[in-house]
Order: sequence, then structure tokens, then C-alpha cells
Amino acid sequence: MSSDASNKIEDPKNDIKPLDDPQWCFKQANSRCDDTDVQHTCKNLCARFLASKEMIRSCFNEEENGETNTKASDGEDFNLDLFRKLALATNPLSSLFVSPYSFVSAFVLTYFGSAGKTEQKLRKVLNVKGKEHAYNSYFNFLQPHSTSLSAGTVFRSSNNVFIDNNIPLRECITSALPNVKKLDISNPTTAAREINEQILEATTWEINDLVTPEDIHDKSLLLVNAAYFKGIWKPRFKKELTTRSVFHDENNKSIGEVDMMNDPQREVLYVDSQELKSELVGIPCGDSSITMFLILPHNNYNVRTVLKNLTPHSLNKALQDSVKETLKLSIPKFKMQTRMDHDLRKVIKTIFRPLFTKKTNFSGFTDAPIHIHKLLHKAVVDITEEGDDDRNHRQSRSSKRKIKFNRPFVYLIRDTFGSGTTLFAGVFRSANDVDPNEE
Repeated sequence: MSSDASNKIEDPKNDIKPLDDPQWCFKQANSRCDDTDVQHTCKNLCARFLASKEMIRSCFNEEENGETNTKASDGEDFNLDLFRKLALATNPLSSLFVSPYSFVSAFVLTYFGSAGKTEQKLRKVLNVKGKEHAYNSYFNFLQPHSTSLSAGTVFRSSNNVFIDNNIPLRECITSALPNVKKLDISNPTTAAREINEQILEATTWEINDLVTPEDIHDKSLLLVNAAYFKGIWKPRFKKELTTRSVFHDENNKSIGEVDMMNDPQREVLYVDSQELKSELVGIPCGDSSITMFLILPHNNYNVRTVLKNLTPHSLNKALQDSVKETLKLSIPKFKMQTRMDHDLRKVIKTIFRPLFTKKTNFSGFTDAPIHIHKLLHKAVVDITEEGDDDRNHRQSRSSKRKIKFNRPFVYLIRDTFGSGTTLFAGVFRSANDVDPNEE
């Protein structure tokens, strides 16, 4: 390789790529990291992928799978379907905010410790080809994007499996899976406080008091998941244009007021989707790979209609048909949180039924008989005007279109860096669901 080309490599389309370009390298890493040129150009990411291969093989006795694919979007069908089922099971008058990606990541952790029929069932439910594929898809996924994520979002999460420290774990587990943690449960109050402190620190003091002493149980696994998201817009929404505005229910009845963020000239991705019976607006988060998609049902349709029609096919078609457009946009300013309740836990237990019995096989973790006692999940979304003032990048056509999200709508927060993964998803139904501290 010449000195002039020492920092670059040609991809199959003859595009020149810089060293460790995260998007291109992530697509190439698992399939081409044996190639010397790819190893040089993507040295950081390739090193991580190759190390994870060796770790998985040595700790989990995973045989190499020639069909392994590292794209997290392989699980996107599952992520979207999981959100749809959770949303349809929610009280039709209540809002919802969850992290499908975090849910799945929590169960992927248990998959690494599974064996026998439990492993077979989990592999089918999670739609993974093996433990190496699962590791690369769900744990290496965010690493190459960390710079891009932080440029336009605040994204904090804590995802752990806790196990009684009296249960002996296989020696390689804690090094291979640092998110599997041993816990002293002799004093449940102290144990719950310790977990809550870890969550508080990981989410920069946004999420607390998720675990109670009653959640601590011996001879079992406790899955604890917390996630926080805040978008940083480019350009920002001007605070001086934010106004109090009436919010309506699906029968067009006034049900309260919200702070409505307004922009008379906002560049967005826009499509009027007949499949979703709605208008879809995509707002990029700064310079990151994250986009927030808001889906407003057509008149005479409602959120339930959108959810029933929300499939990977209908969503992908809407995204493919979307165009950049500058329009007048109004969206609520809100901070919302959802904690796993009985109805949501029932949906999760139905989907992951093999995991919630005492017949599960987690011999990949330990020879002791253990089962999952409980899954705890809490997600927080914070939508404000915050961002920068750069409006010089607009290149889309202007229109006279006005869209005001002043009635129930669906929203998805997705990574658009090539993975297409839905990180967060929610339903905004009522002004009463907004955190009163934000009003």
C-alpha cells in the first residue's frame, strides 16, 4: 500500500474511505476483517470484533458460523413487533415510552448463559444465528457510533443481570459479560440501594428508585434495565416561539394544554403514508445518526390503527418514500417516563415464555439451578428546544404545509447509521402524561 493510500481503502463501489470511518467499517468488520487492507483501515473496530470472536468461542464454546451477520437490523423486525405488542396492550388512555433495543439486549444477556432447549428457544425468539452473532449485533452495535450518537443526543442506559453471589459462576463469565454481576442479597434493602445507585450514576441522575427490596430473590436472575434519551436538535427550536397549546383526544375533545414547540421553517423528512394511515415526520438529532420519527394518524383514524399497520414493511416503505421538505412544524415539549407494570410484564412473559419457568437451563452461567425472577424496566424521554443555531445547511424545497402534533401520535427514535434499529419508541396520548416538573 502506498504512503498516499495509507489512510484510505477502496470499498467495492470504489469509494475512498478514511481510517476507521465508523459507518463503512461497521458494515465490513465481521465479514472482511480477515482482509489485511480492511484490518488496517478499520483497525480499531476489527480488533474489537476479532477479540469478541475469540472470547465467545473460548467462553461459550461457540463454533464459527459462516452465515454470521453483524447488522443489528437483523433484529429490527423483532424490536418493532415488541413495541407494537406493548403499545397495543397499554391502557388506551395512557402514554407509553419504552426501549425495545434495551429489552432485547437484556434477554440477549441471558441467552449467553442458556443451554439446551432454553438456548434453542431463545435463539428462535431473538432471531440470532448464534452467540457470536448476538454479541456483535447487540453489544458491539453502539460502540462504533459513540461519537455520532453523542453529537446529537444524550443517551444513557444501564442494562444488567444480577445473580446471588452465593451461586458460583463460570470463571470466564464476568470478564466476557461485565453486565452479568454478582450481588450480595443477604440484606435486600442494601442490595436494592446498591443497584439503584448504579442506575442513577449510569443515567446521570435521571432514573432512580427502580428496584425495591421485594425484587431481590435468591437462586434467581434479576434483569434490570433503565434507559434515558434526550435529543439535541440542529437547528434548535427557539424557546421564544414555544407557546401553551390545547391538546385533543382522538375524538377531538380538548383534554388539557401542553407547551408546544413551533418552527415556521423546519427541514424534516416527510411522507404521507397510506399504509400507516398517517403523516410521518423525521427530525434528525444534531450531527448524530439518530432521527426521531413522529407519526400523526390521518383524520378519522387513531393511534391503534397506526400500531396495527406498523410493520417493518410499512415503515420501510414510508421511509423510502419520504423526502426532505421545509414546513411549519409544531410538536409538544415533554418529559415522560414509563416503568414496567403488570400489563407490560404480561406481554414480555408471553413473548419470552421459555425464560419465566423454573425449568430453564442456564448452565452456561452456572451448574446451580437458577431461573429469571423478574425483569425491571424504566425508560425516560426528554424532548425540549435544546440544540444549536445552525440553519445554513437547509437544502430542501419549502412548502406551505403545516403539521401540528396536537392529538395522540406514535414516535420512534431510530439509529439511521445503517443499522435501522429502533432504540426507543412511544405513544403520546395525553397532556396529563407530561412530567409536571417540566410544565
